Amino acid sequence: DMAIRTLSPDVIITDELSCIEDFCSVKDAVLSGISVISSCHGNGISDIKSKSYFINGVFDRYFELNSDGAPAEISAVFDKDFNIL
Repeated sequence: DMAIRTLSPDVIITDELSCIEDFCSVKDAVLSGISVISSCHGNGISDIKSKSYFINGVFDRYFELNSDGAPAEISAVFDKDFNIL
């Protein structure tokens, strides 16, 4: 919270979100008008949505990556309601 008020970033890029505190911090940033790019590891979008710490409504877009090769490629894009685009 202090960094958001002091630094006033336009965008924050984070590593993996893995607990409720991570999601709450990102939600606070988004509600402050900051764009956030984050990752969250799982076996597809349904696995991510089922995680106990997942907070729905934080992000406008979700990108699902396949891990069949290196580098990973986007296999699906979802809107905020998890409709495939």
